[in-house]
Amino acid sequence: MANTPFIGIDIQGITTLNERLKKLPKEARDLGTESANEYIVNAMQVQPPVPNKPFQWSSDKQRRYVMMLISKGQWSGRTQELRKGWKAVGKGYNQIVVNEVPSSIFVQGDEQIRGHKANGWQTVNMVLKTRAKEILNRFDGGAKKALKKLKLN
Repeated sequence: MANTPFIGIDIQGITTLNERLKKLPKEARDLGTESANEYIVNAMQVQPPVPNKPFQWSSDKQRRYVMMLISKGQWSGRTQELRKGWKAVGKGYNQIVVNEVPSSIFVQGDEQIRGHKANGWQTVNMVLKTRAKEILNRFDGGAKKALKKLKLN
């Protein structure tokens, strides 16, 4: 991964999942994790509608910097780069969800700036909290599929 800031989501940190993981065979842990992560990637790719109000700058320095990028033709608004940056990396139980787009931490990360918050961008923590039940359902679905394949259910 790049040496720039990025967002990473590791579902092993979710306490409820950890309890379930301990009780499952490897194949079920692997498929459950991959199923949950696929859902998380899709959830993180949801963007708010384009705002109909002026952007709320965090500082005049930030505003000047963006205006300079615009004047040089290096920024033209939404590029879908952030949305496309969400992906699952690795396999099975060790798989994590990441976004290596450098601006991701300021839009959907812990360092979200005022303007993106005002425009309706959800942070990783917000998405995980509001969609926790479905993440667990997806994990369970993947684990059950693996157990069925192994003829253990």
